[in-house]
Amino acid sequence: MDLFIRPETHEIDTIARRRVPLAFPAEWEHRELTGRDYGIDMMIEIFSNGVATGRNLLLQIKGTTEDVSKKNRICYDVPVKTLKYSEMFLTPVLLVICPVNDIQCEFYYLWLQEYIKVVLDHDNPNWRLNRTTVRVQIPKRNFMPGDEDKLNFIAGFPKRIFEWCQFARICRELEYDLNNYFVSDDMSPEEFVDINAFNEVKNQAKEYLLRIINNINKIIQLESIFNEKNWVHPQYILKNTITPVLTIAKKLYNDSIEDKVEAKCALARIRCIFDLLGLYNDYDFSRALWEYDGEHIF
Repeated sequence: MDLFIRPETHEIDTIARRRVPLAFPAEWEHRELTGRDYGIDMMIEIFSNGVATGRNLLLQIKGTTEDVSKKNRICYDVPVKTLKYSEMFLTPVLLVICPVNDIQCEFYYLWLQEYIKVVLDHDNPNWRLNRTTVRVQIPKRNFMPGDEDKLNFIAGFPKRIFEWCQFARICRELEYDLNNYFVSDDMSPEEFVDINAFNEVKNQAKEYLLRIINNINKIIQLESIFNEKNWVHPQYILKNTITPVLTIAKKLYNDSIEDKVEAKCALARIRCIFDLLGLYNDYDFSRALWEYDGEHIF
C-alpha cells in the first residue's frame, strides 16, 4: 500500500510559516490564507498604537536550511507564474525567505512588484518568456525584525497611488488659481472706468488667494506622501518649499507683508512641486537611483 509522502521542502516551508509572524511586531495582525495556494501564503495587517492603518502586505513564504547570513547575495529562483501573479495586485506582495535553523525568528524580504519594475524589466526584459523560473537577488539589508518602518512604508503604496491622483487634481486647481490671482491682483484702478468694478476684481483676487491657501493645506494633508516620516525627499520639500509658501500666502491674504512683489514671486515657487507626480512615479528615475546610488524601496 502506497502512502502519501511529505517532501522535506514542504516541512521546511511549514516551519517558516510558523516562524515568520514572530518576526513582526506583536501588534501587527497576521492571517494565514486557506484554500488553494496560488502564491500568497499570508496577509499582514499593520496596526499603529493599537489602531488600524488600512495598510496590508501579502507574503509568499519560503523556508531555507542554509545559513544565508554568510552569503554576499541572497538569490532565489522565483516561478514566473508567481511573479506574473504578483503583478495583478495593488497590495504589495513580498517574497519572504526564512532561515528555519536560526535561533532568532527572522527573515529576508523582497517587494516583488517594485523589483520587477526597477530591476527585472531592465536587466532581463524578456523574463516573462521564461518557462519556469527567474532569479532574483534580495538585498541583505531587507531584514526583519528591525525593518518595520520600511515595511510600513511599502504597505502604504496603494494609499499613495490614490493620494498622487488627489495631488494631480489639486495641482491643476492651484495652477488655475495662481494664474487668476496674479492677473487680477496686478490690475490697477486706471484700467477701470468704474471703481466698483476694480474693487470687485480685487475681491476676486482675495478669493483666489484663499483657494490657493486651502489647496496647499490639502496637499500637506496627503499623509502617505508628505507626512511619511521615513520618506526623506517629500519631507524636505514640505519643510523647505510648501510650508514657507503657505506662510507667505497667508500673509498676502491678511495684507501683513511689506514687499508684495517679492512675496508674489515666492508664492509662484509652489509651481516647482507640480512635477513631483511624474518624478516619484517614474520607474526610470527609480532605476537610476538603484543603479548609481544603490537606493531602492523594494
